[in-house]
Amino acid sequence: MSDEEEDSRPGGRVVDAIEKFIGRLDEQEAPATAYAAETAGPWRVREVEGGFAVLRASATWPEQIVATFVDRELAHLAAALLPATGTPERFSVAAEAGEDGYAFLDGREVRGVLLYSDSGLAEAMSDAHAVLCRPEALAHLLLAAGERALELALEAVRQLALVLHDQP
Repeated sequence: MSDEEEDSRPGGRVVDAIEKFIGRLDEQEAPATAYAAETAGPWRVREVEGGFAVLRASATWPEQIVATFVDRELAHLAAALLPATGTPERFSVAAEAGEDGYAFLDGREVRGVLLYSDSGLAEAMSDAHAVLCRPEALAHLLLAAGERALELALEAVRQLALVLHDQP
C-alpha cells in the first residue's frame, strides 16, 4: 500500500502503528499485570452437562469455560475467588516478632498485631478483601453460601447490629 493510500484510510497511520506495537508486545514476556487482567472477570456460572461451568462473561471476550464443578456452590465460589488470584497479596505478617507479637501489615503500614506468625491468615484476609471490593465477586460468594446459610448470616448481622447500636 502506498503512502497516499494509507493516508486516505481513516486513522490509517494510527492503526498501522498500533498493529506494529501489538506485534512487538507479542514478542515480549507478559507483564505481571497480565494474569490479573485474565482473572478479573466478569465471571458467570452456567449449568452444563455433568455440572456447572465458570466462564468469562463479556461482550469483548469470547466465551470460554475456565472451570467445571459437580456442585453449583463450588462454581460460584470459584467465580468469587478468581479475581483474587490475579492480585498481589494485600496483607502480610512481619517475619520477626516485635515486643507485642507479629505485626500484621497492609503494605508497609502496621494494621494489627498477631500472637503467632500466621501468613495463612494474611493470605485469606487478602483474598476476602479482594472479594469484598468487587460487588460481583461478593454476589457469587453469597450464592455459594446457599439459602440457609444466608438466613443464618442475616440473623447474625441483626444480632451484631444490636450489639453495635448499644455500644457508646
